[in-house]
Amino acid sequence: MDHLFRIRAPKNKVGFMTRSMDRVELSRKTLPSLFNEKDIDVYWLDGSRTEEGKAFAATELQDYPGLCEVHTGINYGSMRSYLYGVRILIERGYEYLGFHENDVELLPGWFQTTFNLFQRGTQDGLNVGTVSPRCIADRVLVPRDGYSVMGNVGAGMVMMHKDVFLKLANDESRAALDNPQFKMSDIRQAFLDLTGTIYPVNWRMKRDLEGGEFAPGTALDWMYSNDWWWEVILLKFGMVALAPTPSMAHNIDEEGLNELVVKQSTSADANFDWANFTGRLNQQATKQAERKTA
Repeated sequence: MDHLFRIRAPKNKVGFMTRSMDRVELSRKTLPSLFNEKDIDVYWLDGSRTEEGKAFAATELQDYPGLCEVHTGINYGSMRSYLYGVRILIERGYEYLGFHENDVELLPGWFQTTFNLFQRGTQDGLNVGTVSPRCIADRVLVPRDGYSVMGNVGAGMVMMHKDVFLKLANDESRAALDNPQFKMSDIRQAFLDLTGTIYPVNWRMKRDLEGGEFAPGTALDWMYSNDWWWEVILLKFGMVALAPTPSMAHNIDEEGLNELVVKQSTSADANFDWANFTGRLNQQATKQAERKTA
């Protein structure tokens, strides 16, 4: 049975939801870094099944300035719980939506650094779809001065305008509404067709290649979860995902991943054809606009 604890009224234009299910030791470490941010409103969805987890969500961490509501008993399954949170944020009237998982710890100053990427990207000629404080090296598509265009930022720590989420949700792939999986070969081909860039091979694939998980020549058949397709949907609209460098967030429970968090500020690659990259994205955005008015 679900319960709602209202703590304070909404006051910001950015609403975040965070999800947890037991693993109290993670929540104690990561949630304060989210709840302590004064420029966002946070909605905590907890699906704990243990008595410790239920008691933690119902009684602790409620004195932080950013926390508005705690919803307990939200154990409908991963995707349904996610959409439950989206519905709350949209019903509360937020202009920007943020999604956080309780295994992601945020560094001081993460919000303003990340939110500024909307403006920074626009100044560099980009249509910014999503931003994330977490920057993982083997998901970097194009390094820039102080930030990177990402091949993937993941649903575990991401922020976007509500209209961008609707674009994701309305895509025929249902990648924001369901749990379909996508081949790496299809992801890489989409990036190549739409931007002319080669999608990076990430550490999980390298690990599985080295471990003999793939038959020779089949590595690109590796299946990725639904949120790896989100950036492909963005590209259809001429949009991109950005993350700051150095990274302002890291995972605290995934072995190997934190070794790849970008720890230094990046610089733009002088040899990369930025004009062609942004030009192709703008052409894609124009095509979508023409389809909408046709």
